[in-house]
Amino acid sequence: MVSWSDIKQWKPDALEDAYDAFEKSEVAVQDAGDELWRASGSLSNEGEAATAATANLDRRRAETDKLEALLSDLMACTRVAATNVSSVEKGVLEAEGFASRERLTIDSNGGVSINSEVKAEAQAEANERNSRGSGRVWWTYDMMPVWKQAEAAKAELERAVAELITFASETDANYAKALGNIESGEASAASVTASAGDSTTNINTDELLNLLNGEASVSDKRAAWDALSDEQQDALIASNPETIGAMNGVPFTDRIRANDININREVAELQAEIGQLKREIDEGKHKDLFWTPFTNESEKAQERLSNLEKRQKYFNSLLSGDGNGAVLFDPDNNRVIEMVGDPKANVKDVVTFVSGTNTTINTVGDYSNFPKYLVDAGDAQGNPTVAFNFYDGRFEGEDKWINWPWEGAARSNDNPWHLRDLGANLSEFQEAVASEDFSHKADNHVVGHSAGHSVVTASEFSSKVRDGVPDAHYDNVHSLSGSYAPGGWSQQGNTEYDHYAYEGEPIHALDYQPIWDAPNKHDAWEKHIFDPTTAGKSDIHKPENEPNIWTTVTLDELGAELKKEGKILEDLHTRTASGDPEKNLPVLQDLKQEIFKD
Repeated sequence: MVSWSDIKQWKPDALEDAYDAFEKSEVAVQDAGDELWRASGSLSNEGEAATAATANLDRRRAETDKLEALLSDLMACTRVAATNVSSVEKGVLEAEGFASRERLTIDSNGGVSINSEVKAEAQAEANERNSRGSGRVWWTYDMMPVWKQAEAAKAELERAVAELITFASETDANYAKALGNIESGEASAASVTASAGDSTTNINTDELLNLLNGEASVSDKRAAWDALSDEQQDALIASNPETIGAMNGVPFTDRIRANDININREVAELQAEIGQLKREIDEGKHKDLFWTPFTNESEKAQERLSNLEKRQKYFNSLLSGDGNGAVLFDPDNNRVIEMVGDPKANVKDVVTFVSGTNTTINTVGDYSNFPKYLVDAGDAQGNPTVAFNFYDGRFEGEDKWINWPWEGAARSNDNPWHLRDLGANLSEFQEAVASEDFSHKADNHVVGHSAGHSVVTASEFSSKVRDGVPDAHYDNVHSLSGSYAPGGWSQQGNTEYDHYAYEGEPIHALDYQPIWDAPNKHDAWEKHIFDPTTAGKSDIHKPENEPNIWTTVTLDELGAELKKEGKILEDLHTRTASGDPEKNLPVLQDLKQEIFKD
């Protein structure tokens, strides 16, 4: 069993460097094995000499395959160990941050104690109560709220520390066991199967896909993928682009290659649908035969055409090149994640943008300018950045991934179960981000707009929502306009929290709901509140007081005033998600400062 003082020293860097070295060795051995296969196949002479040479090549080939399998296992166990050590490192920082905030101390063995100043403060409060009391109750320090809060925090931290030490001990033991197996020459069946034969010809993609699907964790999948030859990877992408393009653990650069295939297919299908609809409109098939207040067929057809063309344009923009691509592309299930920036650069910051209520597969592209602005800003400051536009709804159709309560309860922005589920989707993606080499030395940021903020905060406790999904860890959480944190959320010890909004932000009405943790009222969040008249070249202005129904003469006048104010309030709320400095200058400036300040 490792101790707290042991794991406080754990860093993943040495394991990551070792993994890179093992991968290079595995590639070299794989290439040598392929040469032996080709040499063996080229021997066509008969006779004792040829037979002996063939037998010798077969032995060498088998030895090379065995060594390749052992190196694949070494890569796999080292990758898992590095990922787990990184999780331990983050867990230690979270625990120490929590201890500092709650005035607790963790000793070298992982024991937790309440700091002396808490007892002194509790005793002073008890003395003050006794001095003005009736004498019927004699107050002691352990009866005071501040002490009870400290005791509850102590119990919570003790549980977290114990779980972290147990996880670290299991990681240590598992890695030692795996290394022992490799030292004794025991290769896993999966690695033996993947390493056998020539990796450049006669590739069995079904067998390789089963191998990848059989790996339990993202780290295992990444190691298994890295152990494949270029030819094997190319064959898998060509034969199974939908699966590879969505598989966490496959490097993002390869997922983008797979999704280019998926995008081209989808764009072609959209083009056919657009052409058919245009022909139908030209032929008058969508003319209104009669008019009612509820239907207008020609307007519906034109709206449908506009949505299809908008979607096609966005999907085309996702094709790799110009610094972007799709690391997830499954629009039939409302799953699209756009990547912007160069992952091969010395990336300093990673940012994931999460949009909120009303986003659909037709409108997710409206938010592309936000991550693009941050990447451009980072590059301009010599701070290479990779950013994502995250949209992972996992449902069919073209409905909103988060809607208003009156539009249906299942995906409502007041349905905490739905928001937690989307948060778990985000956590799964964050686990994939953490497996990328570019993320290892970068700060990890997440930006949630409106109900996207609820998705973000839900991702911080996803292990309680979905089995096998780790909690997402961020260096900085940024709230745009805000929403609320679903029940179960708590401030993470080593995470910074920032909230950005304009004066008059309507969602700040949630501040008056005691059951919800809204960022504008929670102490964890640093507030960045701006005068909307400074937002840029726009017609925005501060909202006036709500209309007074007692002085408004007619309902029409009241309705006009409400409509005017409503548009202003809606604009205040939505413009914080704009990546256009002419619309959202103060938010973008402060956000840029917070992200790139290190």
